Amino acid sequence: MLEMMVVVPVDAQESAETSTRRFNKLHCELQCPQCWMISEAAVALPFGRPNGDGYRLGETLAWREGVPFEMGGRPADGHCVSEGAAQCGGCKTILAVSVHVWQDRLTKAIAVGEYRKTTCFSA
Repeated sequence: MLEMMVVVPVDAQESAETSTRRFNKLHCELQCPQCWMISEAAVALPFGRPNGDGYRLGETLAWREGVPFEMGGRPADGHCVSEGAAQCGGCKTILAVSVHVWQDRLTKAIAVGEYRKTTCFSA
């Protein structure tokens, strides 16, 4: 079963650099949907075990043990699509990033639009 959780813990006025200090980071290339520039980004991951780790696509994500998925625990079968946040290297827009995890591995990250402050939910 694929689970989905949207968690964007940063305020839109807060920089992506500040937000990544509190969460794990996924270092990957993103194409900005605002200016179309492709650049290296550090995506703040507000899910998984929050220990400040840096990840690359293909690496295994560490989960919090003994807690539900909504609180950073492992989703069923290790599959989920969640939302992170990053800053475009060109236009500096704070972006919402769809992060895909399959069998506990970070498999895909796509900038899907401008970040909007939301609340946590799972579907």
